[in-house]
Amino acid sequence: LVAEITSDALALILIFRLLSLRLHSVYGVFCLFLVFEVAMSLATFAEGRYNVVDYRTVWVCSRVVSWVLSLWIIYRLLGAILESYPALQAFSRKILGGAIVLAIVVGVLTGIPEYSASGISGMLGFALVLDRVISTTALILLIAVLGFILWFPVKMPRNLAVFSIGFAVYFTAKTTFLLALNFWSHDSLRLVSDAI
Repeated sequence: LVAEITSDALALILIFRLLSLRLHSVYGVFCLFLVFEVAMSLATFAEGRYNVVDYRTVWVCSRVVSWVLSLWIIYRLLGAILESYPALQAFSRKILGGAIVLAIVVGVLTGIPEYSASGISGMLGFALVLDRVISTTALILLIAVLGFILWFPVKMPRNLAVFSIGFAVYFTAKTTFLLALNFWSHDSLRLVSDAI
């Protein structure tokens, strides 16, 4: 509960900071991602307190939106970094298309045995594995974007560099913790959630 409250408070502070600096137009998808995560955290808390809907159903439904927003953020990040370079931007879309296919293939190939070995059956087990697959996909895409930027020395604002590194750390940690869940007992799911 403490980790969740702290995470929500920091997310709200960041949202207000981006709004006060009028950066919400640049980081609109990121703001939307943060607002959604805080709203889902509050909905999950309320659901746990009042038991209106099964928690797992709320979590699985919220993950689908979160996955779309995560991948959209990386796509927008690439657009923001290459905004000043239209020729590179057109070329990078082809690279990103190939990276998406590669990332999905890697994610699915690692997800199939993971689902079999996880021991969590049904929709929740599938959603947990898919959450890890999407995190891995986002991480591979982010690494491809950062590799592309290093290959073509592109100048980018400090905010975008910090944002890119922050997301790389987030998706690396999320992927690592979700993979570690396979080696821990299923009772550690709450611990993994708090750690992420």
